[in-house]
This record gives sequence, C-alpha cells and structure tokens, in this order.
Amino acid sequence: MKLPPAIESITLTGRQYERPYPPLGFHPFCEHELGNGDQFGVYWPIGREDHEPIVAETYHDEGSIQPKFSSLACFLTVAQAVALGEDDDGEFYDEASYVEGPEIEDDPQSPTACVEAAGNCLKRNEVDEAIQWLSTAVAVVPEYGKAQALLATQYRRVGDHDAAVRSAVQALISPPSLGGTSPQLAAWLS
Repeated sequence: MKLPPAIESITLTGRQYERPYPPLGFHPFCEHELGNGDQFGVYWPIGREDHEPIVAETYHDEGSIQPKFSSLACFLTVAQAVALGEDDDGEFYDEASYVEGPEIEDDPQSPTACVEAAGNCLKRNEVDEAIQWLSTAVAVVPEYGKAQALLATQYRRVGDHDAAVRSAVQALISPPSLGGTSPQLAAWLS
C-alpha cells in the first residue's frame, strides 16, 4: 500500500477489528479520536492500494465508516485549524475539539462533501450537477455504496439506463459499512 508523505503526523493504533466492519484497508489512528468508540483512520479503497489513502471515520453505533477526507493532507489541514482553536467563522473553541468533515470548498474531492453537495443540487433540481458531484465521490471511493445508489437513481432520472445499471450493481456489491445496501435498487434490477 502506498503511504502518504505525512504518515509520520499520525499514530496508527494497530487495533485489530473483527471483519467485515470496518472493511479491509481501514487502519485507525489516535489523533482526534472522539472517545466514544468512533475514530479516524486511513483507508485504501478497493483496487486503489497503489494510491495514497483517504481518511475515513468509523461510526461504531451504525457499523459504518464515512469517507470524509480525500487525503491525509486535507485532514491534517483541517485538524491544524482545529488545534489552533479557530473555526471557519473565526470563533474559537477547545483544542481537543472534534474534527468535522470538510466543506466542499476545503476538500472538493471529499466523498462525503461531494454527496452533500449533490444533495443540495437535487434540492434545486440540478440533476446534471448532482451527477457530477456523485461521480467525483465514486471516483475517489468506488465502493461508496451510498453515493453509487444515489448516482444510479439520478442516471435513471435522466434516462441513462446503462450507467444506472453499472452504478446500481456497484452499490449492491459495496461493503455494507459504506452504505452498500439498497433494497429499492435490487428490486429495480430484478
């Protein structure tokens, strides 16, 4: 697996998980751990082990991981702002504050930020722009089932049946911890 240049900036825990949660390729680190069982980790998407990892966060109550940052460098930039105690509005808070997921302006390749941007586009009925954001999210993490399912729905909406089928299949074979369950898509494919 390709390590990012800033790998020395984090402390990998070496914690062993029972699989399938979180999926293979996820390795937690200690920094900015919330303390409730959720933690950040580097994650190599399936088939992208020769690329630098993204940063994901476990949501242990849901048995899911959220692909939050497109790179360790992006995570560290946001974490440094948190350590300095200033948020985007210039307000100060405690040094031990939780690192929120990035805004799309901070990390335009962040899978979760892209899905959120797509959702905002869909509220304005901007389907083509939503498809672009969702395509970005799945380009970074192809097994991001939540994004693939939403992308399949939008492709169906614009009449691109072949692309809808490809995204639907990818959503259904994605790990459940990345939102890989969609009974509606399974029914549609059947």
